Amino acid sequence: MSAFIPPSISSIHWEKVGVKQHHGINIFLPSLKRRNSPQGDLLSLKMLLPWLKKTGFNVIQLLPINDSGDDISPYNIISAHALNPSLLPPESLKPLNKKDPDFQAFQKKSTYWLKPYCLFKTLKEKNGNKAFWEWSQKEQSYNNFLYTQHQEKAIAYAHTQYLLHKEMRALQEEASSLDILLMGDLPILISPDSVEAWLYPALFDKSYCVGAPPDYYAKEGQCWGFPLHRFDTMQKDNFTWWKERLRTASAYYNLYRIDHAVGLFRLWAIAKGKKATEGFFIPEKRSIWLQQGRIFLKALLEGSSLLPIAEDLGVIPPEVRSTLIEDGIPGTKVPRWERYWDAGGGFIPLKDYPVCSLTTVSTHDSQTLKEWWFEQNNKTLDQATLFKILRESHQSSSLFHINLLGEYLALFKELVYNDDKLERINIPGHINNTNWCYRTKPFLEELIEHKELLHMMQKMI
Repeated sequence: MSAFIPPSISSIHWEKVGVKQHHGINIFLPSLKRRNSPQGDLLSLKMLLPWLKKTGFNVIQLLPINDSGDDISPYNIISAHALNPSLLPPESLKPLNKKDPDFQAFQKKSTYWLKPYCLFKTLKEKNGNKAFWEWSQKEQSYNNFLYTQHQEKAIAYAHTQYLLHKEMRALQEEASSLDILLMGDLPILISPDSVEAWLYPALFDKSYCVGAPPDYYAKEGQCWGFPLHRFDTMQKDNFTWWKERLRTASAYYNLYRIDHAVGLFRLWAIAKGKKATEGFFIPEKRSIWLQQGRIFLKALLEGSSLLPIAEDLGVIPPEVRSTLIEDGIPGTKVPRWERYWDAGGGFIPLKDYPVCSLTTVSTHDSQTLKEWWFEQNNKTLDQATLFKILRESHQSSSLFHINLLGEYLALFKELVYNDDKLERINIPGHINNTNWCYRTKPFLEELIEHKELLHMMQKMI
C-alpha cells in the first residue's frame, strides 16, 4: 500500500485518528435489541464495546442519532444538535433536579441550541404536533418571553438531553479507553419542520424541495422534502450553524460521515408543485460548484478537529472527488459500484482504491451483499464466499474498512432472517412498512456470546 501524507488542511484531523488501517462496524442503533428492550439504545452500544475490542476492530460508525421526532428515519432530523430521546436507556432515567450543578453546566455550555430546541418541542406538544407554520403568530419565532411562559415543560426536555449527553460522554470515554473510535453521521439536510428551520428561516429556502435528478435507480428522480440551503447566507454568517453542530458532535465522536457530500457543492432543487424531473441544480452554473464546495469544506475542517469522511456515492462530478482527495477527506468505495464504467464495466481491483478512502460492501440504502449476490447470480451466497468477500474488503488499499453489522451476522444462518429482504434497512425513494424497522434477529446478548462469529471477525483482519 502506498504511503499517505495528509495535506496540511486536514493533518490535525488525521492526527486524532491515526494514519493507519482502521476496521469497524456500521450500526443502525435501534436495531441492537436487548432481551428486555425491543429497540437498541445507548446501553446496547455500551454493551457492544468490549465485544468489539475482542474482534480487533477499532471503529463504530453510527447512523444519525439526532432527534427525528415522529419519523423513524434518522435522516429526517428535527434538530442538528439534540439526541433522540428514544435512545435513552430506561435504566438511565433520573428525577429532575434543577439545582444539579452538572445539569446547570450542561445548560450553560449548550446555550446556542438547547433553549430553542426545548421550546420548540414544548410548542409542538402544545399544538398537537402540528408543523410550526400552523402555530399561532406569536409562536412563529423564538423569544425569551415565550420561553419563560413555557419554562417548566421546557426544562423537562432539557433534562432528557442532559441525561443523553451524560450517557454519550460516558460511552465516548469508555470507547476511548478501549482505543475504539466513534464515528457519527451528520446529515447535511434537515426537516422543514425542524428547530433550525423555525429558528433560522434565513438559512433555508422552503419554496424548494431538495432531491435527486433522474438516474438509473430512480427514473423519475426523487424529492426528499428537505428545504434548500441558502449558501450565501450561511457564508455571510461564517457558517456558524455548521460550526456549532460540529462543536456539539465533538463531545461524542472522533470522526464523522458527511451525508450527501456532493450537496456541499450543489443541490438538486425542485420548486413547490413541480416534479423531480423538473428540478435544476443550485448553483445553476457548474463553474461555481467547485468554488462553493471548497469554501464549505474549508469551513467544516476549520470548525472542528473531527475527521470527516464523505458519502460520495452515485453520479458525482469528478471535481468533487478530486477536491476531497486534495483536502485529505476520505470518500466511500462500494466494490459492486467501483467499476471501469467507460471501459467494459469490469470491477476495479480493491488494491487500486485510493488510500484516502473507506471501503464498505453495502450501505443502509442498498441491498445487502447476500441479496445483491442472489440477484446477480441467481444463487445463494455461501458462507465461504461471503467470508472471502468480507475479508477482502478489509484488505483493500483504503485506510478505513467498515461494514454494516448485519453483513457479518449473515455468516451464520441462525443470526439472520430466512428472507434476505428482511435484513435490509432502507429502500430510498419508497414509502413502505419496512424502512427503518430492521432489528437484528439475535438479541444483543446472543450476538456477543456467539463464539464462532467472534472468531470469524478476528480472522477478517
